[in-house]
Amino acid sequence: MHYEHHAILAPLLQYSLNNCGDPFTQSPVDFHSKDFEVAVLDWFAQLWEIEKDEYWGYITSGGTEGNLHCLLVGLKEMTQICHRTLRKSSSMPSV
Repeated sequence: MHYEHHAILAPLLQYSLNNCGDPFTQSPVDFHSKDFEVAVLDWFAQLWEIEKDEYWGYITSGGTEGNLHCLLVGLKEMTQICHRTLRKSSSMPSV
């Protein structure tokens, strides 16, 4: 196999070709995928009739990242629900 293309493509490594993080925040580089991500999110929000300030999201690089992010969000949500439930139950009078 010939790998001459590596030398030709090497200068592209200085650019962030993938958006890392929140697509609604400012990027430190001019070359990114944030505009595309926001357009996709806007399209789905319009499809599902969600108001502009009522949604957030980002485009994952694949199913594994999507599943891991889902687990992270679920863990955070469940932790908050458990904390609220414990606070409520501790304030209830004993029977």
